[in-house]
Amino acid sequence: MVYQKKPQQYTLYKKGRAKEYSAIKELKEEGFNLCQRSPGSRGPVDVWAVNTKEKKILLVQVKSSLPQSAINKIMLDSGLLNGDFKVEFEVWQKDYIGKEFERTRLEGDLLEKFKLSESERLEFDRIKKKKAKRLEKRKAKKEKILAEQREKDRELQQKKYKRKQARELKLEKQREEELRLEFEKEKEKKLKPLKIEEERIINLPIFQIHNEPGNLYLPLETSNSVLIGMKEDLLRKIKWDIDSLEGSKFYPKESYIDAV
Repeated sequence: MVYQKKPQQYTLYKKGRAKEYSAIKELKEEGFNLCQRSPGSRGPVDVWAVNTKEKKILLVQVKSSLPQSAINKIMLDSGLLNGDFKVEFEVWQKDYIGKEFERTRLEGDLLEKFKLSESERLEFDRIKKKKAKRLEKRKAKKEKILAEQREKDRELQQKKYKRKQARELKLEKQREEELRLEFEKEKEKKLKPLKIEEERIINLPIFQIHNEPGNLYLPLETSNSVLIGMKEDLLRKIKWDIDSLEGSKFYPKESYIDAV
């Protein structure tokens, strides 16, 4: 079996990583309870450490032995990292790529709870749940009242609509009755002269048939049988007009004049 020599870069990385872990161990011994490497960052900070009790943050760059001039250059280049900073902690979360992060900070009720002891936090949670439950009941009661009010409003609207329909139907029937009476009146008005004309033709002597319109040029020697037939034709025509008028009916959606 042939063993290949590992690249020098890989060996340097292992050495640097070992030094960073060694630095983390030493920092924890000094009281920094939160320590973390920044592997592969190639930035000014290789290890960061937090002492939550003393509220102190230490940023460390781990190097091999260097000349003092090189150390001084690193300190000058990273000098802005020294000083007092306002430190905040947030939780960022999102469901999928493209959506904005949902950020949570230590504020409001969460900040108030953070300042309490463990027993006080339990009491805080109990009071908060009780309050939420009370608000939920109040909301449900309000929703129930609103639903009942909406149902009452709907029933009232239905009643108003039914009353309106009843009024409109009553007015429509009254109007139809008025039109029907006008129709009957107009029909009687037209029937009266037709019946008078029928009575006249019935009592008309045969010899006066010559005087009827359309018969003025009838020869005087026309036989009685022809004159009787002509009289019957006149009666039949007037009778047909009377029957047609008497058989006419009133249609509510039409004008009584058209029906007549």
